[in-house]
Amino acid sequence: MKENSNPQEIIRRRGNRHVRVYINNESLYYPPHWHTDVEVIAITEGTYRVCCGGIDYHLDTGDILMICPSAVHEIFPESPGSRIYIQADLLGPLHIYELDTVFLLLNPAVKISKGSFSAEVYDRLWKLVSESKDLYFSTSGLPSEKTEDINVHATDDLPLYGETMICAKILEFTALVGMNAPAGNVQELDKDELSEKVIEDKLPLLNACGYISEHFTEQITLNQVADYVGLSKYYFERVFKQFTDMTFYQYLIQKRISFAQELLANRSLSVTEIAFSAGFSSSSAFARAFRQSTGYAPSEFRTLNESKHFTSGKPFTPEQAAAAVGHVAKVSTPTPVITEMYS
Repeated sequence: MKENSNPQEIIRRRGNRHVRVYINNESLYYPPHWHTDVEVIAITEGTYRVCCGGIDYHLDTGDILMICPSAVHEIFPESPGSRIYIQADLLGPLHIYELDTVFLLLNPAVKISKGSFSAEVYDRLWKLVSESKDLYFSTSGLPSEKTEDINVHATDDLPLYGETMICAKILEFTALVGMNAPAGNVQELDKDELSEKVIEDKLPLLNACGYISEHFTEQITLNQVADYVGLSKYYFERVFKQFTDMTFYQYLIQKRISFAQELLANRSLSVTEIAFSAGFSSSSAFARAFRQSTGYAPSEFRTLNESKHFTSGKPFTPEQAAAAVGHVAKVSTPTPVITEMYS
Protein backbone atom coordinates (compact mmCIF):
# COMPACT_ATOMS: atom_id res chain seq x y z
CA MET A 1 0.00 0.00 0.00
CA LYS A 2 1.34 3.42 -0.93
CA GLU A 3 0.89 6.49 1.22
CA ASN A 4 -0.04 9.76 -0.40
CA SER A 5 2.74 12.34 -0.23
CA ASN A 6 0.51 15.28 0.63
CA PRO A 7 -1.80 15.18 3.67
CA GLN A 8 -3.77 18.11 2.24
CA GLU A 9 -6.05 16.79 -0.48
CA ILE A 10 -6.25 18.94 -3.60
CA ILE A 11 -9.64 19.32 -5.27
CA ARG A 12 -9.05 20.17 -8.91
CA ARG A 13 -12.31 20.95 -10.67
CA ARG A 14 -12.55 22.13 -14.25
CA GLY A 15 -12.60 25.90 -14.19
CA ASN A 16 -15.37 27.01 -11.85
CA ARG A 17 -17.21 23.69 -11.95
CA HIS A 18 -18.95 22.43 -8.82
CA VAL A 19 -18.55 18.72 -9.52
CA ARG A 20 -15.67 16.34 -10.12
CA VAL A 21 -15.52 12.65 -10.97
CA TYR A 22 -12.42 10.49 -11.06
CA ILE A 23 -11.42 6.85 -11.05
CA ASN A 24 -8.87 5.62 -8.52
CA ASN A 25 -6.97 2.41 -9.27
CA GLU A 26 -4.09 2.66 -6.82
CA SER A 27 -3.79 1.61 -3.19
CA LEU A 28 -3.05 4.90 -1.47
CA TYR A 29 -3.43 5.95 2.13
CA TYR A 30 -5.27 9.26 2.51
CA PRO A 31 -4.48 11.00 5.83
CA PRO A 32 -7.26 12.67 7.87
CA HIS A 33 -8.82 15.51 5.88
CA TRP A 34 -12.14 17.20 5.18
CA HIS A 35 -13.79 19.34 2.53
CA THR A 36 -17.10 21.09 2.01
CA ASP A 37 -18.09 18.82 -0.90
CA VAL A 38 -20.28 15.77 -0.46
CA GLU A 39 -18.18 12.78 -1.50
CA VAL A 40 -19.40 9.49 -2.97
CA ILE A 41 -17.01 6.52 -3.13
CA ALA A 42 -18.31 3.56 -5.17
CA ILE A 43 -16.26 0.35 -4.98
CA THR A 44 -16.08 -1.40 -8.35
CA GLU A 45 -13.35 -3.85 -7.32
CA GLY A 46 -11.49 -4.73 -4.13
CA THR A 47 -12.00 -3.64 -0.51
CA TYR A 48 -11.64 -0.29 1.20
CA ARG A 49 -11.71 1.02 4.76
CA VAL A 50 -12.73 4.57 5.55
CA CYS A 51 -12.60 6.02 9.06
CA CYS A 52 -15.10 8.87 9.21
CA GLY A 53 -16.18 10.69 12.34
CA GLY A 54 -14.68 7.96 14.53
CA ILE A 55 -16.59 5.19 12.70
CA ASP A 56 -14.89 2.51 10.62
CA TYR A 57 -16.67 1.71 7.34
CA HIS A 58 -15.47 -1.49 5.65
CA LEU A 59 -16.41 -1.45 1.99
CA ASP A 60 -16.51 -4.40 -0.39
CA THR A 61 -17.07 -4.56 -4.14
CA GLY A 62 -20.53 -3.15 -4.85
CA ASP A 63 -20.68 -0.94 -1.75
CA ILE A 64 -21.00 2.85 -1.85
CA LEU A 65 -20.10 5.33 0.87
CA MET A 66 -21.58 8.82 0.96
CA ILE A 67 -19.46 11.16 3.12
CA CYS A 68 -21.22 14.29 4.32
CA PRO A 69 -19.65 17.73 3.87
CA SER A 70 -17.05 18.75 6.48
CA ALA A 71 -16.74 15.24 7.93
CA VAL A 72 -13.12 14.39 8.76
CA HIS A 73 -12.23 11.12 7.04
CA GLU A 74 -9.21 8.90 6.52
CA ILE A 75 -8.90 6.22 3.81
CA PHE A 76 -7.12 2.86 4.02
CA PRO A 77 -7.17 0.70 0.86
CA GLU A 78 -7.21 -2.91 2.03
CA SER A 79 -6.54 -4.49 -1.38
CA PRO A 80 -5.81 -3.51 -4.97
CA GLY A 81 -8.94 -2.47 -6.81
CA SER A 82 -10.86 0.36 -8.42
CA ARG A 83 -13.12 3.07 -7.05
CA ILE A 84 -15.29 5.78 -8.56
CA TYR A 85 -15.05 9.06 -6.69
CA ILE A 86 -17.64 11.81 -7.09
CA GLN A 87 -17.30 15.14 -5.30
CA ALA A 88 -19.97 17.80 -5.60
CA ASP A 89 -20.32 21.21 -3.99
CA LEU A 90 -24.06 21.07 -3.36
CA LEU A 91 -24.07 23.65 -0.56
CA GLY A 92 -22.37 26.37 -2.59
CA PRO A 93 -24.22 26.94 -5.88
CA LEU A 94 -27.61 25.82 -4.55
CA HIS A 95 -28.40 26.82 -1.01
CA ILE A 96 -31.22 24.39 -0.36
CA TYR A 97 -32.00 24.49 3.34
CA GLU A 98 -33.30 20.93 3.22
CA LEU A 99 -29.80 19.73 2.26
CA ASP A 100 -28.45 21.19 5.51
CA THR A 101 -30.96 19.05 7.39
CA VAL A 102 -30.23 15.91 5.37
CA PHE A 103 -26.48 16.15 5.89
CA LEU A 104 -26.84 16.95 9.58
CA LEU A 105 -29.06 13.90 10.11
CA LEU A 106 -26.85 11.58 8.05
CA ASN A 107 -23.52 12.87 9.38
CA PRO A 108 -20.80 11.67 9.17
CA ALA A 109 -21.44 9.10 6.41
CA VAL A 110 -23.82 6.44 5.09
CA LYS A 111 -22.78 3.03 3.80
CA ILE A 112 -24.95 1.74 0.95
CA SER A 113 -24.98 -2.00 0.34
CA LYS A 114 -27.40 -4.63 -0.91
CA GLY A 115 -28.17 -5.68 2.63
CA SER A 116 -28.97 -2.24 4.01
CA PHE A 117 -31.08 -0.79 1.17
CA SER A 118 -33.87 -2.30 -0.90
CA ALA A 119 -32.82 -3.78 -4.24
CA GLU A 120 -34.75 -1.09 -6.10
CA VAL A 121 -33.10 1.81 -4.26
CA TYR A 122 -29.66 0.18 -4.33
CA ASP A 123 -29.84 -0.35 -8.11
CA ARG A 124 -31.04 3.22 -8.65
CA LEU A 125 -28.18 4.65 -6.57
CA TRP A 126 -25.61 2.67 -8.55
CA LYS A 127 -27.23 3.79 -11.79
CA LEU A 128 -26.93 7.44 -10.73
CA VAL A 129 -23.23 6.93 -9.95
CA SER A 130 -22.61 5.20 -13.29
CA GLU A 131 -24.54 7.81 -15.26
CA SER A 132 -22.63 10.63 -13.55
CA LYS A 133 -19.31 8.96 -14.39
CA ASP A 134 -20.30 8.33 -18.03
CA LEU A 135 -21.53 11.90 -18.48
CA TYR A 136 -18.40 13.37 -16.92
CA PHE A 137 -16.13 11.40 -19.26
CA SER A 138 -18.38 11.74 -22.31
CA THR A 139 -16.19 14.33 -24.06
CA SER A 140 -12.81 12.70 -23.31
CA GLY A 141 -13.56 9.00 -23.22
CA LEU A 142 -13.29 6.63 -20.28
CA PRO A 143 -9.76 5.79 -19.13
CA SER A 144 -8.38 2.28 -19.42
CA GLU A 145 -9.23 0.05 -16.49
CA LYS A 146 -5.52 -0.83 -16.29
CA THR A 147 -4.47 2.76 -15.75
CA GLU A 148 -2.60 3.14 -12.44
CA ASP A 149 -2.76 6.92 -12.19
CA ILE A 150 -4.72 7.79 -9.03
CA ASN A 151 -6.15 10.85 -10.69
CA VAL A 152 -7.65 9.52 -13.91
CA HIS A 153 -10.14 12.21 -14.81
CA ALA A 154 -11.43 14.04 -17.86
CA THR A 155 -9.70 17.25 -18.90
CA ASP A 156 -11.98 18.50 -21.65
CA ASP A 157 -15.05 20.64 -21.11
CA LEU A 158 -18.25 18.96 -20.06
CA PRO A 159 -21.03 18.82 -22.65
CA LEU A 160 -23.64 21.57 -22.62
CA TYR A 161 -25.72 21.27 -19.40
CA GLY A 162 -23.47 18.39 -18.34
CA GLU A 163 -22.66 19.88 -14.94
CA THR A 164 -26.33 20.62 -14.31
CA MET A 165 -27.28 17.05 -15.18
CA ILE A 166 -24.60 15.55 -12.94
CA CYS A 167 -25.56 17.83 -10.02
CA ALA A 168 -29.20 16.81 -10.54
CA LYS A 169 -28.19 13.15 -10.31
CA ILE A 170 -26.19 13.73 -7.12
CA LEU A 171 -29.11 15.65 -5.62
CA GLU A 172 -31.39 12.70 -6.41
CA PHE A 173 -28.75 10.36 -4.95
CA THR A 174 -28.64 12.40 -1.73
CA ALA A 175 -32.44 12.56 -1.46
CA LEU A 176 -32.78 8.79 -1.98
CA VAL A 177 -30.16 8.08 0.67
CA GLY A 178 -31.88 10.47 3.09
CA MET A 179 -35.29 8.88 2.55
CA ASN A 180 -34.06 5.29 2.75
CA ALA A 181 -31.11 5.34 5.15
CA PRO A 182 -31.32 2.51 7.69
CA ALA A 183 -31.85 3.09 11.40
CA GLY A 184 -28.70 4.47 12.93
CA ASN A 185 -28.41 7.27 10.39
CA VAL A 186 -31.99 8.55 10.49
CA GLN A 187 -34.15 7.87 13.50
CA GLU A 188 -37.39 5.97 13.10
CA LEU A 189 -40.54 7.56 14.47
CA ASP A 190 -42.64 5.62 16.96
CA LYS A 191 -46.01 5.10 15.30
CA ASP A 192 -47.67 4.25 18.61
CA GLU A 193 -46.81 7.62 20.11
CA LEU A 194 -46.85 10.09 17.24
CA SER A 195 -49.86 11.40 15.39
CA GLU A 196 -50.65 10.06 11.92
CA LYS A 197 -49.96 13.47 10.43
CA VAL A 198 -46.40 13.54 11.75
CA ILE A 199 -45.83 9.94 10.62
CA GLU A 200 -47.16 10.54 7.13
CA ASP A 201 -45.10 13.52 6.08
CA LYS A 202 -43.02 14.62 9.09
CA LEU A 203 -43.72 18.17 7.97
CA PRO A 204 -43.71 19.85 11.41
CA LEU A 205 -40.29 18.37 12.17
CA LEU A 206 -38.84 19.13 8.75
CA ASN A 207 -40.27 22.65 8.97
CA ALA A 208 -38.56 23.01 12.35
CA CYS A 209 -35.25 21.90 10.85
CA GLY A 210 -35.76 24.35 7.99
CA TYR A 211 -36.51 27.17 10.42
CA ILE A 212 -33.33 26.37 12.36
CA SER A 213 -31.34 26.38 9.11
CA GLU A 214 -32.59 29.89 8.38
CA HIS A 215 -32.20 31.34 11.88
CA PHE A 216 -29.45 29.35 13.63
CA THR A 217 -27.16 32.40 13.81
CA GLU A 218 -29.82 34.16 15.89
CA GLN A 219 -30.64 33.49 19.54
CA ILE A 220 -33.64 31.25 18.81
CA THR A 221 -35.33 29.17 21.52
CA LEU A 222 -37.20 25.89 21.82
CA ASN A 223 -40.45 27.78 22.51
CA GLN A 224 -39.98 29.93 19.43
CA VAL A 225 -39.53 26.96 17.08
CA ALA A 226 -42.35 24.97 18.67
CA ASP A 227 -44.71 27.92 18.17
CA TYR A 228 -43.55 28.24 14.56
CA VAL A 229 -44.52 24.65 13.70
CA GLY A 230 -47.72 24.73 15.77
CA LEU A 231 -46.80 22.14 18.41
CA SER A 232 -46.68 22.40 22.17
CA LYS A 233 -43.23 22.89 23.67
CA TYR A 234 -43.15 19.53 25.47
CA TYR A 235 -44.57 17.50 22.60
CA PHE A 236 -42.21 19.15 20.12
CA GLU A 237 -39.22 18.60 22.39
CA ARG A 238 -40.01 14.87 22.62
CA VAL A 239 -40.70 14.15 18.96
CA PHE A 240 -37.82 16.32 17.76
CA LYS A 241 -35.37 14.18 19.73
CA GLN A 242 -36.96 11.02 18.32
CA PHE A 243 -36.60 12.36 14.80
CA THR A 244 -33.02 13.71 15.01
CA ASP A 245 -31.57 11.70 17.93
CA MET A 246 -30.56 15.07 19.39
CA THR A 247 -32.19 17.52 21.70
CA PHE A 248 -33.25 20.82 20.18
CA TYR A 249 -30.24 22.63 21.62
CA GLN A 250 -27.81 19.90 20.58
CA TYR A 251 -29.17 20.15 17.05
CA LEU A 252 -28.91 23.96 17.09
CA ILE A 253 -25.30 23.89 18.28
CA GLN A 254 -24.41 21.19 15.75
CA LYS A 255 -25.92 23.31 12.98
CA ARG A 256 -23.76 26.25 14.07
CA ILE A 257 -20.69 24.02 14.17
CA SER A 258 -21.43 22.63 10.69
CA PHE A 259 -21.64 26.18 9.35
CA ALA A 260 -18.43 27.10 11.15
CA GLN A 261 -16.71 24.12 9.53
CA GLU A 262 -17.56 25.51 6.11
CA LEU A 263 -16.25 28.95 7.10
CA LEU A 264 -12.98 27.45 8.36
CA ALA A 265 -12.16 26.61 4.74
CA ASN A 266 -11.84 30.38 4.17
CA ARG A 267 -8.47 31.24 5.65
CA SER A 268 -9.13 34.97 5.38
CA LEU A 269 -11.58 34.67 8.30
CA SER A 270 -10.28 34.52 11.86
CA VAL A 271 -11.62 31.97 14.34
CA THR A 272 -13.24 34.80 16.31
CA GLU A 273 -15.02 36.12 13.20
CA ILE A 274 -16.25 32.61 12.44
CA ALA A 275 -17.51 32.13 16.01
CA PHE A 276 -19.72 35.23 15.85
CA SER A 277 -20.82 34.54 12.26
CA ALA A 278 -22.01 31.08 13.32
CA GLY A 279 -24.13 32.42 16.17
CA PHE A 280 -21.86 31.92 19.20
CA SER A 281 -21.63 34.68 21.79
CA SER A 282 -17.87 34.32 22.26
CA SER A 283 -14.87 32.61 20.72
CA SER A 284 -14.29 30.62 23.92
CA ALA A 285 -17.82 29.18 23.86
CA PHE A 286 -17.31 28.32 20.20
CA ALA A 287 -13.97 26.62 20.87
CA ARG A 288 -15.40 24.48 23.68
CA ALA A 289 -18.42 23.39 21.65
CA PHE A 290 -16.34 22.76 18.54
CA ARG A 291 -13.83 20.57 20.35
CA GLN A 292 -16.57 18.63 22.10
CA SER A 293 -18.28 17.95 18.78
CA THR A 294 -15.28 17.23 16.53
CA GLY A 295 -12.42 16.37 18.87
CA TYR A 296 -10.41 19.25 17.40
CA ALA A 297 -9.79 22.87 18.22
CA PRO A 298 -11.02 25.07 15.34
CA SER A 299 -7.44 25.96 14.35
CA GLU A 300 -6.45 22.27 14.31
CA PHE A 301 -9.49 21.37 12.25
CA ARG A 302 -8.63 24.09 9.75
CA THR A 303 -5.20 22.53 9.08
CA LEU A 304 -6.90 19.32 7.88
CA ASN A 305 -8.91 21.13 5.22
CA GLU A 306 -8.28 20.38 1.59
CA SER A 307 -8.85 22.96 -1.11
CA LYS A 308 -7.84 20.58 -3.89
CA HIS A 309 -7.48 16.88 -4.65
CA PHE A 310 -4.43 14.68 -4.42
CA THR A 311 -2.41 14.75 -7.60
CA SER A 312 0.71 12.85 -6.59
CA GLY A 313 1.00 9.11 -6.05
CA LYS A 314 4.51 9.28 -4.57
CA PRO A 315 4.92 7.53 -1.20
CA PHE A 316 5.35 9.46 2.01
CA THR A 317 8.83 10.06 3.35
CA PRO A 318 9.31 8.40 6.76
CA GLU A 319 8.90 11.79 8.43
CA GLN A 320 5.65 12.54 6.54
CA ALA A 321 4.28 9.09 7.29
CA ALA A 322 5.01 9.49 11.00
CA ALA A 323 3.32 12.90 11.02
CA ALA A 324 0.23 11.45 9.32
CA VAL A 325 0.01 8.56 11.76
CA GLY A 326 -0.07 11.10 14.58
CA HIS A 327 -3.54 12.13 13.41
CA VAL A 328 -4.96 8.60 13.37
CA ALA A 329 -5.69 8.23 17.06
CA LYS A 330 -7.46 11.57 17.15
CA VAL A 331 -9.67 10.83 14.16
CA SER A 332 -10.38 7.28 15.32
CA THR A 333 -11.88 8.56 18.56
CA PRO A 334 -15.69 8.58 18.38
CA THR A 335 -17.14 12.05 18.07
CA PRO A 336 -18.49 13.13 21.49
CA VAL A 337 -22.12 14.04 21.90
CA ILE A 338 -22.70 17.68 22.79
CA THR A 339 -24.12 17.70 26.29
CA GLU A 340 -23.75 21.37 27.16
CA MET A 341 -25.43 24.44 25.70
CA TYR A 342 -23.02 26.97 24.21
CA SER A 343 -24.42 30.27 23.01
